[in-house]
Amino acid sequence: KWIRMQSPNFQAYSSAGERDTRDTLRCFERVRDFFLQLDQREPEKPLPVYVVVFGSEKEYAPYRLNEFATAYYFGGADRDYIVMGRPGEQVAQLAVHEYVHLVARHAGLGGTGEFGRRRGH
Repeated sequence: KWIRMQSPNFQAYSSAGERDTRDTLRCFERVRDFFLQLDQREPEKPLPVYVVVFGSEKEYAPYRLNEFATAYYFGGADRDYIVMGRPGEQVAQLAVHEYVHLVARHAGLGGTGEFGRRRGH
């Protein structure tokens, strides 16, 4: 069963359940706040960030970029996506790692072409 949950800056689509989804959104909000404290300014017009959280590795498998990718970031023209395999202990690490890709892209530090916009880890 898929659910949709929203926090102030993220929208999640998840099959991981309410608790795990809420925890994941809280984690992304903390990571975002950390980066805003470093930069000391709000983004001019932030793009919507959609987080897709799969409830199991089996559900995630058809969508993963490669056999090692536990999550990935994809920056589109009008929104950003972070796709994650099942949540768990490493949610904080994944959130930080994938959000760094988002920040780097918006700062003009990402690569060019598909590889620069879509990274799987």
